[in-house]
Amino acid sequence: WHGMRQKNTPYMDGIPGITQCPIPPGGSYTYNFTISDQSGTYWWHSHYSNAMADGLWGPLIVHSVDEPIQRGRDYDEDRIVFVSDWMHDNSEI
Repeated sequence: WHGMRQKNTPYMDGIPGITQCPIPPGGSYTYNFTISDQSGTYWWHSHYSNAMADGLWGPLIVHSVDEPIQRGRDYDEDRIVFVSDWMHDNSEI
């Protein structure tokens, strides 16, 4: 959650072995935190081995509850373009 302040939830930062236990193969984990004073476009990515270079990352859009621009009235949809060329070959993970 690059750029998102984790007020009272530093354990939701998602770094295995530092802020939480690793998620086992086939397992799942639900991140649950509240963003009350930030809005904008952010991004997330894996912290496991080369998973980020393999493409395990993506956008996260946080809309302001006070924002006067409304989907459907002022625009049709959110569009994000992510471009990546980290490695020529996938990792072995």
